[in-house]
Amino acid sequence: MDQARDRFRAGVANNIEVIQAQDALARANDNEIAALYRFNQARGTCALQLAKWKKFTRVRRGTRSGRGNRGMSIEIEVGLETLPR
Repeated sequence: MDQARDRFRAGVANNIEVIQAQDALARANDNEIAALYRFNQARGTCALQLAKWKKFTRVRRGTRSGRGNRGMSIEIEVGLETLPR
């Protein structure tokens, strides 16, 4: 925009070029704000889905073939049918 303004002051360009540069700058600022909003919205959605995944995922401890606690295994159950799509 500064370049367009300097060209206008020097008499090389008309005011339309300055207005177009101002418009482009305003659109770029709007796009930046929208992108930051979408980025933060995605971060929030990711955190929410991770929290839901953790809630519906649980660890169950069991034993194998009568070996007592030495043979402890861990199984993870995920309630995928309850997660929103």
